[in-house]
Amino acid sequence: MINYMQKWMKIRPREMGLFLGSVALIFLIRCAGLIFNNFAETAFLKRFGVSWLPVLYIVNPMITLFFLEKLSSIKPHLSAYRRLSFLLFSCGTMAFFIWVLMFMEGRFLYPILFVMKVQFETLLSVFFWNLGNELFNFHQSKRLFPLITIGGVLGDMGGNLLTVGVSQVVAINHLLLMYGAVLISAAVMTRYLGNRFPLQVVPKKPKVATKEESTFLKRIVGMGPLMKKSTLVPVMVGLTFFANVVLPIMNYQFNVAVDHRFGGENAMIVFFGTFRGAMNVVSILLLFFSGRFYGRWGIPMALLFHPMNYLLVFLGFLFRFDIFSAMYARFSTNVIRTTFNQPVNNMLIGIFPDEYRSRMRPFLRGVVARAGLITGSCLILLTTTVLPPHYLSIVALPFVVGWIGTVIFLKFKYAALIIRLLGANFLDLRSTEAHVIKKLFHDRQIQDKLLDNFKSSRGIDAFFHARLLKYLGMENLDNHILNNLKYQDSATVIKLLPLISGQCGDRFFRILKKMINVADEPLTLAMIRVAQPRNTKACRKFYQALEQQCRSRGVQTCVSPEIRAHSAACLLMEMSEHRRELMGQWMRGANLDHVHAAIIAVAESGETVYVSLLNQLLNRGASHERLLPALIRALKKLDPDGVTHRVALFLNHSRVEVRMAALEALEINDDDGLRRRVLALVGDRSDKIRTLAIEKIKICPHCNGRLLFEFLYPASRKMREGIFEILKALDIKDPDMFAFFEGEIRKACICLAVSRALEKLPRNLSCRLLIRHLSEIRHVHIQAGLRVASINDDSGQVRLILRSLFSRDHRRRSNALEALESTMHPRLVRQIMPFLDGTAPEDILKSLYRQPGGAERLFEPVKALEFLLQSDSRLTVRLARGVLETLPQDVLDGDIKTTKTLCTGQLFQGNANADRLEDFSSTEVVMENSLSFQEKIVYIQKVDIFKNLAINELAAISDIAQEVAFAPKEILFQEKEFADTMYICVEGAVSASRNNVGVGTFNPGDSFGMSAFLVDSKRLLTCRAKESTRLLEIHKQEFEEMLMEYPQISFEIAKIHARMIQRLLEQIQAEDTHESLMKDFFNKHKHMK
Repeated sequence: MINYMQKWMKIRPREMGLFLGSVALIFLIRCAGLIFNNFAETAFLKRFGVSWLPVLYIVNPMITLFFLEKLSSIKPHLSAYRRLSFLLFSCGTMAFFIWVLMFMEGRFLYPILFVMKVQFETLLSVFFWNLGNELFNFHQSKRLFPLITIGGVLGDMGGNLLTVGVSQVVAINHLLLMYGAVLISAAVMTRYLGNRFPLQVVPKKPKVATKEESTFLKRIVGMGPLMKKSTLVPVMVGLTFFANVVLPIMNYQFNVAVDHRFGGENAMIVFFGTFRGAMNVVSILLLFFSGRFYGRWGIPMALLFHPMNYLLVFLGFLFRFDIFSAMYARFSTNVIRTTFNQPVNNMLIGIFPDEYRSRMRPFLRGVVARAGLITGSCLILLTTTVLPPHYLSIVALPFVVGWIGTVIFLKFKYAALIIRLLGANFLDLRSTEAHVIKKLFHDRQIQDKLLDNFKSSRGIDAFFHARLLKYLGMENLDNHILNNLKYQDSATVIKLLPLISGQCGDRFFRILKKMINVADEPLTLAMIRVAQPRNTKACRKFYQALEQQCRSRGVQTCVSPEIRAHSAACLLMEMSEHRRELMGQWMRGANLDHVHAAIIAVAESGETVYVSLLNQLLNRGASHERLLPALIRALKKLDPDGVTHRVALFLNHSRVEVRMAALEALEINDDDGLRRRVLALVGDRSDKIRTLAIEKIKICPHCNGRLLFEFLYPASRKMREGIFEILKALDIKDPDMFAFFEGEIRKACICLAVSRALEKLPRNLSCRLLIRHLSEIRHVHIQAGLRVASINDDSGQVRLILRSLFSRDHRRRSNALEALESTMHPRLVRQIMPFLDGTAPEDILKSLYRQPGGAERLFEPVKALEFLLQSDSRLTVRLARGVLETLPQDVLDGDIKTTKTLCTGQLFQGNANADRLEDFSSTEVVMENSLSFQEKIVYIQKVDIFKNLAINELAAISDIAQEVAFAPKEILFQEKEFADTMYICVEGAVSASRNNVGVGTFNPGDSFGMSAFLVDSKRLLTCRAKESTRLLEIHKQEFEEMLMEYPQISFEIAKIHARMIQRLLEQIQAEDTHESLMKDFFNKHKHMK
C-alpha cells in the first residue's frame, strides 16, 4: 500500500518520512487555527459586540506588521525548527493562560482573542512555509508542496468538525484548551522532526543590527521610479487598494448578519464550523478548473470576475440583508479570491525581474493592502453611527466601480503595457514558467507586436522572439521564419531552423536549396537535420543539389563525411523497391561510407526491422569507431526504450563525438547507476560534454543529494565546480547534508574498526599496505564530510577552519579545533571531534560505532578480511586478497577458506565474488620470480616524485608499470633518443655513460630516465645493463592518461621540482655569500698591507 502511494504521489522513499512529518505538522497547525478562529469570532460577537469590529479591523494589520518584523529579527541564527517550535509553545501556553483568565469574566479578553486569531494564523503560516523552504529544494517543492497543502486543507476540515462536535458536548470555552493541546502537540512534532531531519550544518551568526530608515517610508519612496517606468505598476496598486478597501466592509456586514441570525453561542459556532468546512471543500475542487478559465479568456477577464462578484454581493446586502446574502458573500468572495484573483495577481508580479519583484511584493502586500484595510475600516467607523449596516453597500459601491474601471483600463491597455515592458527589456521572461508566459501573452495584439519585433530583430533577439511565438502557437509562423532567414547570420539560422514545423511544403525545401553552402559545415548539417520528410520530391531535389555541390568542389575529402552520408542516404531512399535489400548489403559491407549512409537512411526510414543489424554494428564498435555516433543516434530514433542501457557503455569512450552521442541518447529517469555514469562526465575534458552532463542531471526527475556529495571529494577541480553548480541549481537542503556527513563518519568508523582488527595479524608487507590504505580512506571520509558541511556556509568560516585543521603547526591546529566546536552543529561536532583531537581508537569505536549485529563482528581479523573482500573498491579487494594469501589455513573459517582457494587459482563455482576476484587476478602477470602487486607499490614508492602518494595512486601507477628484463650489456636507451619511458631498478645494475664516459651506476631501488620523460626532451645519457637486470618500465602515454584521473600525482611532481629549485637557489645564495666574504677578506688584507 505504501509503495503504491509513493508511486502515485511521486514521492521518493527517502522523502517519505519528511513528507509525512510535514503533512502531520501542517494538519495540526491548521486544525488548531480553525478551532481558535471559530471560537474567537463567536466569543467576540456574542460577548463583546459587533460594533467594535471596525476598530479591530484597523488594529489588526498594524499589529501583524509589527509582529512579523519583530519576530523575524529575534534570534535569526536559530534554525527554522526552533523558531517554529518556540512560536507554537508560546501560542499554546498563551491559550492556556487566557483560558484561566476567562474564569474572571473579563470582557477585555475577547477583543484580544479576536486580534490574536489573525496574528497566530498569519505567523504560524509564515514560519511553517519558511521551514518548508529550508527542508525541500525547488524541484521537491514543485512535487510535494501541493500535497502538503492538501494536509492543511484536511486540517481545516478536521478543525471545523472538532469545533462542531466539542461545542455540542462541553462549554465552548474549553475549545481554548483543545487549541492549546493541539499546538503543543505540533511543537513536539516540530522538535521530533528537528532531531530526525536537522537543519543548519553551520548555524548562522546573528547579524549586527544597524539603524535604518523606516521600512514603511523606504517602500513608498522606492516604488516611485518603478511607477514611472511602467504604467502596469500603478494599475497593480489600484487593484490591490480597491480590493482591500471593500474587504473589511464585506466582512463587517457578514458578521453583523450572522450575529443577528444566531442568538446563541453554540448555534453560531456550529454554523461557523459547518460553513467553513463546506467552503474549503468547494475551493479545492474549483482549483482544478480555474487555470482553464484564465487560460481561455485571458488575465484581464479573470481579474474582472472578482470585482463583478463584489458588485453582486453589495447589491445583495443592500436589497436583502440576511444570512443567505451573508453566506453567498463570504463563500463567493473567498472562493474567487483563492482560485482566480490571487494566482493571476501572482502571475502579473512574477513577470517583473527579481530586483523589482522583491520591492513590489512588500509594497503591495505591506503598504497598499494595509492602507486599503485601514481606509475601509475608517469608512465603517464614520458611517455606522448614522447608517444601518446594509447601507454600507452604498459606501462600498464607488470603490467597487473604481476597481472595475481599473480592470477595464487594464483590459484595453493590456497589450500596449506588456509590449512596452517587453520593448524595454523589463520583463523577466527567461525565468518565468512557460505556462505563465502563455497566459500573459494570450492577447492577439501582443502576439502581433511580438511578430513585428521578430521581423525587425537580428541575432539572439530574433531567436528569442521566434521561440516565444512558437510556444504561443502563432499562426503561419513557419513562413515568417523562412522569410526572415535571409537577414540572419549563420549562427542564428542554425537556431531558427529547428523551430520550423516542416508543414511548409515545397517552399521550405526551395529556400533551403538556395542556402546550401557545403563550406559552412554547421549550417549544412543543421539544414540536413530539419529536411523532413525525405521521401518527398522537393526534399530529393534539395539533396540532389547538395550532392551536386559536393561533387563540384572537386576534392571530395574537403566535404564533411557526414554531409556526404546524409546526401547518399536520401538518394538511397529513392530506390523504394530495392531499398531494404540494398541497405542491408551496404550495412554488411566493408565500405564505411556506404555503411554510414545506410545507417542514416534506416534511421530516417523509421523501420524497426533494422534494429538488430544496428545492434550488431554497435557490438563491433571497435572496428567502426567513426560510425558510432551515427549508430547511437539511429538506435535512439528506432528503439528509444532500449537504447539507454546499450549506449551507457560508450560514456567512457575515448572519442568526444561518441561520448556526446551516447550522452544525448540516454535517459536517466530513476536509475542511480546511469546517474553515476553521467555524474562522472561532469569532470570531462570536453566542455560540451560537461555542460550537457550537468543539464542532464539538473532535469532528471530526482537527484539524490547524497549521491552528488559522493562525487565531490576526491575529484578534480572541474568536477567539483560542476557538482557545486548542480547543488546550487537543485538547492540541496541540510537534511541531505546531515545524512551524508553522518554516513561519512560511519564509514570512517568502519575503516577504523577493520584496521584495529588487522593489527592483530602478522605485520607483513601486504598487511601494512592494507592498514595504510584504510587509514587514508578514513582520512578521505572525514575530509569529505567536513567540506560538504561548508557548502552552505556563506560566511566562509568553515573553509578558513579547514585550512588550519590539517596543518602541521600544532598551535594553528588546536585553534582550528576550538573554532570548529563553536561553528558547526553540536550533533556533528560530537561525531567528528574524536577523529581530530587524538581520542584513542578504542574510545572512538565504543562511543560512535553502531553497526547492526554488533561491532564485535569486525574486530575479528578473519571477519574483517571477509568484509573487505565484499567491498566495491577494486584496490581494497586486491589488498585484502594479498593479506589472505599470507594467512595459514588453520586460522580460517570455511567460507574464507573457499575464497582463499579461489585466490590461489583453483577451480571455483557458486561464489558471488568469483568474477570480481578472477578479474583482479587477470590484471597481474603470474611468472616465476615476478614482483607481486604489493612489491611493485613498494618499489614505486621509492621514487622521489611518488613517495608521498596515497596507496590508490601508487596502485594506479603499478598497474601501468611493466616488469621487463635485460641481458648483460644490453642497451636500454641511448643518449639523444626521444624519451618515452622511465625505469625503476628492481634487480641487477645499470651503468650510465655520456659520450662513452661512465658517469654512474643505478642499483636496485633507483629510478632513472625521469627528467627527460617528464619534460619531453631527448636522453642525456646512455644506459645499459651491467648484468642480468629486472626493471619496472613506465610508458609516457599511459602515465599522462593516468594523470587525468589522479591529478594529485601532478601536484606531487610539481612539489618535487619546486623543492629542487628551492635547494638550487639556496645553494646559489650560499655560494654568492661565500664569494662576497672572500672578497671582503682579500680587500681588508690588501688594505692592511
